[in-house]
Amino acid sequence: MRRYKTALGNFKDGEKRITDFWNSNSILYLVNNLKDDQKGEVRFYIDIGDDDHLYKGNSTLHTIMRDRKIVHEYRVRDGGHTWEYFSSGLEDALEFISLDFK
Repeated sequence: MRRYKTALGNFKDGEKRITDFWNSNSILYLVNNLKDDQKGEVRFYIDIGDDDHLYKGNSTLHTIMRDRKIVHEYRVRDGGHTWEYFSSGLEDALEFISLDFK
């Protein structure tokens, strides 16, 4: 947990852990509170393996974004949280990112 202290602040128990600092770094909080006129400012690309230990957070993010009508790309592919999985999706991710460069 020590390595996350810079990004997340001091860890506390229960509801006390949800601070302004936490919220300012939480994608779930930020997307939930995104103003309607800001929804198109960022292009989101989510790629998660069906065996990745982070699937629940990614699925939650996707659901919030769909409910709030925030345009995004969401991919679920076979695999886990591995370099092999990451490298197999890199070409598609770079193609998505490159659409913003002219």
